[in-house]
Formats: sequence, structure tokens, C-alpha cells
Amino acid sequence: MAQSFSLLLSLSGVARRRITIAALCAIAGLVAMNFLAYSLRDKLPPSVPAVALQKFLLDGEQNVPTWFSSMLLFTIAQLLCVIGMTARAQQRRFARHWLALAGIVAFMSMDEVASFHELLIVPVREWLDLGGVFYFAWVVPAMVVCAILAVIYLPLVRSLPAQFRWGVVLSAATYLAGAIGMELIGGAIADSIGLPNFAYFLSTTIEETLELLGMVGLIHVLIWQISKPRAEAVPSAKPLSERARKYSY
Repeated sequence: MAQSFSLLLSLSGVARRRITIAALCAIAGLVAMNFLAYSLRDKLPPSVPAVALQKFLLDGEQNVPTWFSSMLLFTIAQLLCVIGMTARAQQRRFARHWLALAGIVAFMSMDEVASFHELLIVPVREWLDLGGVFYFAWVVPAMVVCAILAVIYLPLVRSLPAQFRWGVVLSAATYLAGAIGMELIGGAIADSIGLPNFAYFLSTTIEETLELLGMVGLIHVLIWQISKPRAEAVPSAKPLSERARKYSY
């Protein structure tokens, strides 16, 4: 963990921007491949299995976009862990909040591949007799969990430096707009006109794109905040523990 923190301290502003630009280019490529795969779904020769296209659909499972999304979430979990462990070493407030959030995001990274949340769709739908925007009923417990976490983490968010705080809030809002907001719209489409159709494909494309943009935005602001002490005059001969004390949350 110390090595990861030291590496982040050494990143220049140019390097951080390049990481973000590379991630955004990857998202653009995935979106382009998503549209290409959808447009070719009825045009493949018999020798090419249709499942090959599923490997590039943003709404697919066990494919390239899923791997990329899971990797982004795991990167976020690692960055949160760096912040939490540093805060704990400095005996600062909210260290446990950061570490708990790292664990939650790590679970989300695993769920992105394993799709545990989809196991809730049918039971919750039948139990609450849901339909329409709540057709994909996993969003109901997800909204409850998000509300609880919002209350728990509000003091932490309010304690953050203004620029960092708004970066985190904007990134999280973008992610949730896709993960929950567009999932509600997709549920309404699926319940009203069935699947598959272009309207649902478009809604899931927007959903997944917003999620990816939110994750990349959060990675950018987390790396920026962690590497921020480098802008201060910190002698290179000082131990990492002394250098780490110069940034706080």
C-alpha cells in the first residue's frame, strides 16, 4: 500500500490527465463497438456465432465492457483504501468510513462480474407486485441502501475540501444517474413494449456510458486529491509517513 501511495505522489498533473484521457478514449471505443455489434446482429454469416457480438454489448454479461467496468470499480476501491489507511495512520476522523466504502466498492466490482443484484429482480418484483419503472426490481433495495449510505456519509462529504467534494458528488451523481436512473427508464420500456428493441438498447447504452463516465471521473478526483501534496515543498529525503501527514481529509 505504501508503494501505491508513493507512486500516486509521484504522478504529475500531465500524467493524471493522460490516465483520464486514456480511460475516456477506452469508453468511446466501447460505445462504438457496442453500436457496431448491435448493427451487425442480423448480418453475420452463418459461420460466425451470434454470441461473438455479445462480447462487445455494453448491456451484456461476462464480456469486455463488464471486465472494464469491474476493473474501474476495483481501482476506485484501491484508491479509497489508500485514503482510509492513511487517515487511520494519521488518527484522523472518518478513517473507518473510507475503509468501509472501499469494501463496498470492492463488492460492487465483484458484483459487476457475478451479477448478484440481478438475483433480486424476480423475488422483489413478485413480493412487492412491481412493474413499470420498477420492472427491474433490484433498484428498490438499491435505492434504500443508497439513501442509508447518503445519511451515514453526509458528515464525511461535508468535511471534504470544496473542489474535492464537488468532484466526488458530481462523479457519484453521474454514476447513479446511469445505474439507477436509466435502469428505471429501461424497466419502463421493457415492461411496456417488451424486449429486445432499439429503445431499450439505447437506454442501456446511455446507462452504461453514464456509469463508466462516473467511475472515471471519481478515479480522476481521487488520484488528484491523493497526489495533491506533491505540489507542496516536501523534501524527497523525508520518510513516506512524514510526507503523508501533509494531506488530510
